[in-house]
Amino acid sequence: MVINVTGDTTFDKKDGNKKDCANFITVCNANSVTVNAEGQTIKMAGNFIRCFYAEDSFKGTAELNGGTYNVQCDDIAACYLCGGNWTFNHLTMKAVMRAIETNGANVTVNGGSYDCHDSTSATFWIQNSPTRPSRM
Repeated sequence: MVINVTGDTTFDKKDGNKKDCANFITVCNANSVTVNAEGQTIKMAGNFIRCFYAEDSFKGTAELNGGTYNVQCDDIAACYLCGGNWTFNHLTMKAVMRAIETNGANVTVNGGSYDCHDSTSATFWIQNSPTRPSRM
């Protein structure tokens, strides 16, 4: 699946709550996902909205290429990834709390800018890694 974002985008859900977040893109049971957003701005305008969410059923690969993601919610991570292998290529992410939180996903970050101006914990929150590298 390839998603091409070709213009500035605003995603808004006015009645979100912490247990039922709205997601710009949710991934589950897919082999691969590529999001191309070079030169575009994606704005999350409501409360409890994420850019990306991956269910633990996602075992494939996801590649995110470029784009500026503005996430205004101050109580959740901009990306919450429970499964899959994710590559972030040169994203600009402006979040309040955390840019990326994992709970069983592998993540590679290739460049970019991650501004979490109110973070009291971490820009990247990694927990429950799915695999350990083998020792040579």
